[in-house]
Amino acid sequence: MLQPVAINDLRATAADGVVTVSGVVQSWAEKQLVLRVLQGVRGVTTFVTERLTIREGDILNSDEEITTQIRELLDWDIRVNSALVEV
Repeated sequence: MLQPVAINDLRATAADGVVTVSGVVQSWAEKQLVLRVLQGVRGVTTFVTERLTIREGDILNSDEEITTQIRELLDWDIRVNSALVEV
């Protein structure tokens, strides 16, 4: 079993292919990016995300950070031709 790792406001624990993620993100897009990164880890088969919540209130990310997050999500989504979307 791996030891829990804290990154900013997130915490992830892995055991037997199951990753449990908890913490607070600023937006739905940020939550999706966290999950996308975890999906890239070899051996991960299941996610437990009930304790990964989206914070209410103002978003603290800059416009540039939000734009980058949206572009990255579009690049990963096979349903969208990101070359046709201007962010």
